[in-house]
Amino acid sequence: SAREEASSKGRRPAKRHFRMGRGGGFAAGGAVKAKLNTAPTAKNKEKAEKAALDASKRAESLQRRKDLNKAVDSSSFRKETSGLSSAGNGSGFETLGVQDEEGGGDANAGMVNIKRTLAEMDRWPGIVQGYTELTLYTSFVCLYVIVLLMQLDVGPSYQIDTMIRNNLLDQSDKLSNVATQGDIFAYLLQSYEDGNFGGEESEPMGGVLGDMFADKWYNDDPIPADETGYLFGYNRLIGGVQIEQKRGYKGGCVGDSMYSVFYPECYNDTYITADPPVLYFNDTTGKDVHNLTDATFLEQIEASKYGDRTLLDDPTSEYYASVRESFQYNYTIEGYRVFLDLAKGTTFNLKKITQLRTMRWLDRQTREIIIKFTFYNGNFRRFAFAQVKFKFDQGGQFIRFDPDSGAVQHLVPGGTSVQTASIKMEPYIVPEDFLRLALEVVFMVWTFIYITNFVRTLVVAIVTFKLKGHLTSWMLLDVGNYICFVMYFIMRINLMKYVVNNMVEVPTNSYQPVFQIASDMTRAQLKVNFVNCLLCVFRFFKFYQFQPRLQIVNKTLAASTVNLYHFCVIFFVIFLGFAVIGNIMFGGQYRDFHTIPNAMQALFETLSAGNYDLGPQVGNSLLVYPSNALMGIIFFVSWIFVCAMVLLNVFVAILMDSYAAAQDEGKASAKRVGLEDPQAVGDDISKALGILSRNMDPRSWKYTEASLYHALSHLDKTMADPEDKSFYFRKEKERLEEEKTKIEERLEELDILAEDPQEQLYHPAWNSKSVTLHELARTLPKVSKAFRGAPPDELAMEDVWQSQMYYAPEDDAYVEEDEEREVVTLKDKLMLLIKENSALRSALADPD
Repeated sequence: SAREEASSKGRRPAKRHFRMGRGGGFAAGGAVKAKLNTAPTAKNKEKAEKAALDASKRAESLQRRKDLNKAVDSSSFRKETSGLSSAGNGSGFETLGVQDEEGGGDANAGMVNIKRTLAEMDRWPGIVQGYTELTLYTSFVCLYVIVLLMQLDVGPSYQIDTMIRNNLLDQSDKLSNVATQGDIFAYLLQSYEDGNFGGEESEPMGGVLGDMFADKWYNDDPIPADETGYLFGYNRLIGGVQIEQKRGYKGGCVGDSMYSVFYPECYNDTYITADPPVLYFNDTTGKDVHNLTDATFLEQIEASKYGDRTLLDDPTSEYYASVRESFQYNYTIEGYRVFLDLAKGTTFNLKKITQLRTMRWLDRQTREIIIKFTFYNGNFRRFAFAQVKFKFDQGGQFIRFDPDSGAVQHLVPGGTSVQTASIKMEPYIVPEDFLRLALEVVFMVWTFIYITNFVRTLVVAIVTFKLKGHLTSWMLLDVGNYICFVMYFIMRINLMKYVVNNMVEVPTNSYQPVFQIASDMTRAQLKVNFVNCLLCVFRFFKFYQFQPRLQIVNKTLAASTVNLYHFCVIFFVIFLGFAVIGNIMFGGQYRDFHTIPNAMQALFETLSAGNYDLGPQVGNSLLVYPSNALMGIIFFVSWIFVCAMVLLNVFVAILMDSYAAAQDEGKASAKRVGLEDPQAVGDDISKALGILSRNMDPRSWKYTEASLYHALSHLDKTMADPEDKSFYFRKEKERLEEEKTKIEERLEELDILAEDPQEQLYHPAWNSKSVTLHELARTLPKVSKAFRGAPPDELAMEDVWQSQMYYAPEDDAYVEEDEEREVVTLKDKLMLLIKENSALRSALADPD
């Protein structure tokens, strides 16, 4: 063999270069095979020879380790070990760098690093568990999203919503031009041309109601009775249209005002209400019914009536049978109402609205008008509930409908809003519905498994008095997420029970509140799901902690928490201050600043969306309110400078510094395990593929990873641990840091000293050209006549001229560039002490 040949020539044999492959096997120029714990026997000579060779290898390994330990004590230790390298691989097994020993290579070439390999093998199951939990949670969230999309089916919902808003209500044109109470009747009744409502007409042409109750085709052919109520051919009206009115109380003005005679009656925003009639049990029907003859109820109803009662209470009047009930309180809707029955036809319903306009159904006490209706689309198997709300306030303010305004803008008193919702009253009738039902059941079971494991972990922590370790922000996030899931399940089950138990029989001649209640329940469920989806997204950060690269964002947020907290305090004070100033200065003219929440939204949009139109908007107020000219300019410019330019950049700087610190921390952690950079997701995937390919190798059935782990663990116990020399390394580190500080200081000095003194009057070289106060005092009589008679007082001179004179340092810290600097290292001092000690010993040994 090569080893025997080399031994005969009196030199050590060259070792084979090998490394650990990604599949976990040893690979090099040639394959190296070894067996552990195999003892030679007389029956098998070949095994005995191999065992002897193994023993020889172990002896050489021990000798190399001894040589390495000796090298640590030498001053050239770092230089000798600088060639050592350790590299990660697919299975986590580590070997030191390998070179040919004859070429002066590393003494540890081809040797397996036991501790590193065991550490990587112990770490890998945690990595696998982390990816498993992340994959399971991702699948869980994906299932949640799929279930939500199947339940909501947003595509058809959007089509129906667009039809109602754009085709029927014409929210961007007709609806946006409604500005007064009279415009509401015009919107319902009259035709609409060229952006303005038509004038008075002898016969109302319809408007929005004409579209809903159309009785003719586009070619003027009459529509059969069984086909009425279709809107745009595919959406059929259910029952009719209900218009509700909320009215406020009227009374004397508050306070004893001198203007009360001029303005005797005031109106407030408290809605008129009446207690519902008392319930009693009817023996005939076996149900609870309202006692409509209750005296208190009748008294409140009588007090709630308004309008021209002479005409409304006259049985012979045309208003008695049609609109009389619309002028008295209805306890079921807690307001006043008029119902337009689809079965009565177009002419009857339009006439009814005309009578309400004639009798002034809307007046100063009107606070809110709500138009409600429901359609059914058989193509999508869903009902669509819609309502249009008109609001009035005590100031007579009515803001035109603006579909592009933000949600906060609708909080302004007075204005118009449109609300739609799609409902499935038959949730499970087709195969795809049952597929959704199966996914809902699976998702519900999966969620309760998560909740059960969480509760069990929490109970164990309480019993073992380890609850404090579990009280983290992640636990609070989990609790919120699980609470939202439980609320979602309860609300979904209640919604399904309600729609199944309250099926509407169609056609019907009355308004059905079922659809409104179901839409409110759906909207409440959407709000819970909105919060829950946000929590699900934030919980992903919890599952990133196992991976060094993925956890960088987590570390960035954690490192910046304190700074961001203080930044938010400063930002909120400035933000709220500008919002209050905007509300005070411009709230009287602009909706964007009418309330403090509106002002905060408008200011935030300038930062987030780059909407800098705030300046022209505020500036345009100068046309009407010239006194705000300078204030508007100062307000806008200062806001952009302070927040958009300064604070936002501070915010970015905080995150950038934290991100850089997190990256440095990750690199430092990686270097501790012998890597240049933290392991990436791609590295983990490559390692997993290497293990998978290794497991497909038939040899892995015998040389398993468990066998390797047990063998390395056995060797780890039998071999001595390395000597702890960290003390010496710390001392060397301190010395090098001290030298580094001195070098940095010297470089700063040289930056100044390297300049030409003639071009730099503040150059340290000019310190040599200095005089004492005594010499300066002796010179004064020679150059100034004021001091020729009396010599100058040095103390007075120093006090008066102290701010004009610059003193050279007493001990000049600077040295000439060519002057030698004596650097005494710790090693040199130690050698001097050793020599001095030897000299003393010699002196003691020699009595002479």
